[in-house]
Amino acid sequence: MCPQCGARWEPAGLADDPESIATLLNAIEGWRLDGLIDNASARRLREHYEARRAALLAPAGEPSAAPAQQPSTTGPQPAATAAAAPRVPPARRRPPVSASAGTVGEWAARRQADVLLYVGAFLLVISALIFVSSQDEALGGGWRVAILAAYTVAFMAAGLLLQRWPRVREAGPVFLAIGALMTPLNFVLLHDAVLSDREVSGALVWFIASVYSAGFYALLFSTGAGRLYAIPAGLAVLSAWGSLAVTVGIPIEWGGAWWLVFAAVATDAVVAARRWSNAVTVAVTVIATFATLFALLVASFADAHHWQLPVTLALLTAVVRMAGVSQREPMAVLGAAVLATAAAIAGLWAGGAETGWYSFPPLVTGALLLAARPSWITSIPQLGFGALLLASGAGLWPLLLLDTHLDGDSWIAAAAFLGAGALLAAIAWSNTTEGIATWTGIGEEPEEDTRATPDGERVVFGWLAFGAVLIAVGFAQRAEGLSPPDTGWVPAAMAVGGSSVMVLIARARPQLLLAVLPVPLLAIGASLHPLEEFVGHDAALLALGAAHVLAAFVVLRRWSLAVVGVALGMGAMAVLWEE
Repeated sequence: MCPQCGARWEPAGLADDPESIATLLNAIEGWRLDGLIDNASARRLREHYEARRAALLAPAGEPSAAPAQQPSTTGPQPAATAAAAPRVPPARRRPPVSASAGTVGEWAARRQADVLLYVGAFLLVISALIFVSSQDEALGGGWRVAILAAYTVAFMAAGLLLQRWPRVREAGPVFLAIGALMTPLNFVLLHDAVLSDREVSGALVWFIASVYSAGFYALLFSTGAGRLYAIPAGLAVLSAWGSLAVTVGIPIEWGGAWWLVFAAVATDAVVAARRWSNAVTVAVTVIATFATLFALLVASFADAHHWQLPVTLALLTAVVRMAGVSQREPMAVLGAAVLATAAAIAGLWAGGAETGWYSFPPLVTGALLLAARPSWITSIPQLGFGALLLASGAGLWPLLLLDTHLDGDSWIAAAAFLGAGALLAAIAWSNTTEGIATWTGIGEEPEEDTRATPDGERVVFGWLAFGAVLIAVGFAQRAEGLSPPDTGWVPAAMAVGGSSVMVLIARARPQLLLAVLPVPLLAIGASLHPLEEFVGHDAALLALGAAHVLAAFVVLRRWSLAVVGVALGMGAMAVLWEE
């Protein structure tokens, strides 16, 4: 304001046109961002010049926006301002021109100091690297290391000092980052120029450099220098772990297990600190996946170091278990169970055990899951369903190795199939509610009342159990050296047992009669296989089958049993006729 007349002063050289005022508005915003003026002053200036620009842009005859009312001040006011201007409706304001809408030239003019600083920093880095790398003959190794270290310290010191000056504050983090990223290069030059001549291990220097860099970047991250320092800090930690393996002489074949140790330690530390996040999940998953794939490749192509595979899988099991507990993910139990089974099979393989033994770890896992399933049926239905599926698969696992069992030890095969039969029979017996056929599905809410498993599902498991036991009997007879027709008596006795079971349950649950009937028929068929070998025995075996099936008919009064018994009796008579 003019102290004489009260008129408002305007900047000299400001043209009274919208383009010049828009340029001034951009300059005001730049001054505010650079800290030259405070926010309140910038707001008042912006309101004043926006009103003037709106008045210039308003069509002829349309009233312009009145400037904002200034607060009254104490003391006498000039006479020129005594009369209040009449109120007029404000004109429509146009949005102010943002700083990003300016031209490149305006931005360069406003940021020319920062641009020069950035370009100068880049040229300094390049010149330092060129000088240090090209003076190997003119300067000794120690001098070159000292020069590069001085450059590094200078950049970091400049970065810290520049942050104190508002005009060049933005250049501070850039200089600090340049110095931080040059830090590992000092160790590289130290080893190549000085320590290599003194026979210092490169792996040891690599390890020390990685540890120092990890600590330095972590310090910058923790002090608020920038969140992006977490990335080089993490990379430095990985580099330190890899260099430690080289330093202590871990064989390359054990690389998978070594990195799984890192994943397990990191997972345990993060869980203890309660800092689990999606980023940690991704990092641990990537490390564990590549480590496991590497261990599998080594096991496939290497002739030694077989034990690295079971160790790797055992560590992977621990990682999955810890991650599942920290995230309260119940389905991780199934993943850990599968991985533990795979680790046990890998241990048998590494120990040189016969292939037939591979059937037993899944059977043990299936039995444990089946024992724990009742506590999961109502609380965690999905986990109970998964446990039932894995237990069923474990019972069928020996069938997948049938060719291996035929070429191996028959006693091992007999024990494996007997265990499978016991597991499948336990499933048929205990699977009374929430079976496979009654599963609610993923994401669906479980019902309040458990649903009974259909009888057909339990019957199928019973048939599978009886078939597995028959196969076990066959392998046991093979191990004993028995041959037809001496092999027929045990299946015939099992057929009698099946008929007895049929008689016992038919009165209480008559609908299961036809479900149990195939059991004695299957046993009778097995007792006569192969038929041409049963000279002198087949008639007796057929007659035995006919007798106990007809006995079941007498007790149960089911004509289907009479038909089967008569058919078996006629078969016995036909054999006697041929003899």
